[in-house]
Amino acid sequence: MNYKKYSNRKIKYYVNVFYNFFLFYFLIFISIVLLRYTVNKKQFFYTINGYFVASVRPFYFLIKQPFNLFYSTTLSIKRIIFYKSTIDSLMEENKELEFYKNRLKILEAENNELKSDLQLNFSEQTERYLWAKIYYDFSNLMEKKIVIRVGSLAGIRQNNLVLDKDNNLLGRVIEVEDNKSIILLITSIFSNIPAKTVNTNEKLILSGNGNDKYLKIRYFQSNQLAIEENESVVTLGDIIPENFVIGKIVKHKNSYLIETKSEIHKLNFVKVLIN
Repeated sequence: MNYKKYSNRKIKYYVNVFYNFFLFYFLIFISIVLLRYTVNKKQFFYTINGYFVASVRPFYFLIKQPFNLFYSTTLSIKRIIFYKSTIDSLMEENKELEFYKNRLKILEAENNELKSDLQLNFSEQTERYLWAKIYYDFSNLMEKKIVIRVGSLAGIRQNNLVLDKDNNLLGRVIEVEDNKSIILLITSIFSNIPAKTVNTNEKLILSGNGNDKYLKIRYFQSNQLAIEENESVVTLGDIIPENFVIGKIVKHKNSYLIETKSEIHKLNFVKVLIN
């Protein structure tokens, strides 16, 4: 049944095509005849125009429909491509905004932490100090160093003392560039610190032993029996400024060590004594 319908449609199609072609050539023939025998030329051209429009109209509608379909499809594809590119662009902008948002959160956290540190030492003469963030921490190595992104352009000089927020001694500046400084920690084996005990006023020279917490006593002015356990130890003030806390004396087996007060691995900021 379906095959018969298809055959009938096909026959009708070919009949219509043949009819249109026959009509077209027939109109041409009529036009030639009218051109020869018509006296009124103006009327002749009107007649030709009418027949031509009538004969071409079926072909026009036959061509118009697929052309309109093609045009609308192309327009839709262009719109889809435009919308997709717009969405991709917005997604990239969103990722960039997320990055800056996270960066802002980090900066806000660092700022709050710095504010907290400053509030704890509000009574100090803060113009004597320059706060700096630790960017590289090599305190786990034998040399025991940290790097800060502040240098000579900010007023830092070699041998400036470096302290924590409670004014406990951390180390001293050993190298300075325009925007960078390297700090040797007191726990380094290359560190030698003139110090004194608070109660007995015993003069000492301290040095790191590669440990993050303890310093060894390399030199006693008189005798180690003169010092007291748990006695505080501060800077001597001969070469470096005096009375900055280093730690306290603890007994270890048959000798004494200095237990430092500062905990560098817990710090994000340090302050440099620039005066």
